[in-house]
Amino acid sequence: IGMEKAKMDGNQVMRGELLTIASERYYNDMVFLRELYSYKVEERDAAGAAAVVKQMIQHHPKELEPVYYGLQLSIISQQGTAYARFRKMAIANKMPIQVLMLLDFAFELIMGKKEGAIAGLEIIRTRLAKKNHYMILIEYLTEDTFSDDEVRAKHARKVLMDSIDQYCLNLIIMK
Repeated sequence: IGMEKAKMDGNQVMRGELLTIASERYYNDMVFLRELYSYKVEERDAAGAAAVVKQMIQHHPKELEPVYYGLQLSIISQQGTAYARFRKMAIANKMPIQVLMLLDFAFELIMGKKEGAIAGLEIIRTRLAKKNHYMILIEYLTEDTFSDDEVRAKHARKVLMDSIDQYCLNLIIMK
């Protein structure tokens, strides 16, 4: 209750303190670890977020969610080596191919590799033909991410990454 109130009130200091206490007492509870990871990412604490991902993987080695967060963090931090390592783990843990395709696309996009992103988009288009409504959104936002208007490009990247994040998390939870 306290964490939710601190989050609603925008009291990041209290939220951080409560999450630290919760993560020590409930070190293997995914609810608290998930919230702590989110907090660390919001605070732009990449090392802290990486430590939370490591803790998640130690306590939940067969689950897809910790591996997904590792992939997400490596995309955000643009770490190709980390991305490759987590991708191997994702394949070993049988992560849905749609998730991997979308994350590969997102990685190329965030790295600013337009050709790689467009190639990834083509692969997704052929594999997700049934999800045409989602492809329309992805294509539109992809175009905007490479816009000359930096504000437009930044907003498009944010919306696209948030959209991919929600879509992928839903697929992982359904599995």
